[in-house]
Amino acid sequence: MKRNIITIALALLINTAIANPIDRSAYSIDYTKKHLVSAPVPVKIQIAILFDTSNSMDGLIDQAKSRIWKIVNEMTGLTYNGQTPDIEFALYDYGNQSLSRSANFIRQQTPFTTDLDFLSQKLFALRTNGGDEYCGAVIERSIMDLGWSFNNNDLKMIYIAGNEPFNQGPVDYKSVCEIATSKNIFVNTIYCGDYNQGVKEFWRDGASCSGGDYFNINSDNKVVHIPSPYDNEIRSYNDSLNSTYVSYGSKGIQRMQIQLEEDGNAAGQAGAVAVERSIVKSKKSYNNSTWDMVDAVEEEGVEMLDELK
Repeated sequence: MKRNIITIALALLINTAIANPIDRSAYSIDYTKKHLVSAPVPVKIQIAILFDTSNSMDGLIDQAKSRIWKIVNEMTGLTYNGQTPDIEFALYDYGNQSLSRSANFIRQQTPFTTDLDFLSQKLFALRTNGGDEYCGAVIERSIMDLGWSFNNNDLKMIYIAGNEPFNQGPVDYKSVCEIATSKNIFVNTIYCGDYNQGVKEFWRDGASCSGGDYFNINSDNKVVHIPSPYDNEIRSYNDSLNSTYVSYGSKGIQRMQIQLEEDGNAAGQAGAVAVERSIVKSKKSYNNSTWDMVDAVEEEGVEMLDELK
């Protein structure tokens, strides 16, 4: 099994994990665990991320690019009765001047997907540009557009980040909260600025009305990455892992190239980000069966080879 290639490298992180505890200030992993434990038979976790991409949010996008693999690592580490639920991510951006006014300056970057390279590609492509930020409208859009699970045991969450009043725009966020609650979707809000200012601008109310949590972060602060003496060794294991992929199908070579590009994007943020991505790639949740023959055989059995030209 290919993911065992770098399993030995994970043990090297034990000491550094103690020295470098995970920063939970922007993303409520503990909150997610709380709801996961309360579910009788969780099968799936669905997370929609809604980013304000107006000019004032440059710092937030940079933070997200630096933290994405750490976040994914934590989410893919959640278990229930020894089982790891399937995890799907969706990504929207809103409040960008380049987007259509008739669409309330909202754009779906990706619907729910388990394709983590595709998610990373879309995230790293985000650019900021002025605009009007309509929180109620983008939450409503994500609820209506996405294929949310009908299983009440599944965990469904929205994380929306921004720094303008939450009650702006043509859609009343309180009515949207009622829709979210009826579908068992928790709306968590992240205000990029002073905590009390976010309260005044209804970001806490936007979370509490659906049973979600409210946070604030300073989007101008850069994420600090502390080097580990094991980083180079883990990244070397990642190179070994890459050599085990065998592309097939019409998009196989293209998808392999995207995989390498996202390795480069992670390394461009910091060595620690590249290490986090390497660890994600060693996990079951990093599945490329649609273009990698090794993953496909592991998932579907050797019979799938008979169907290949």
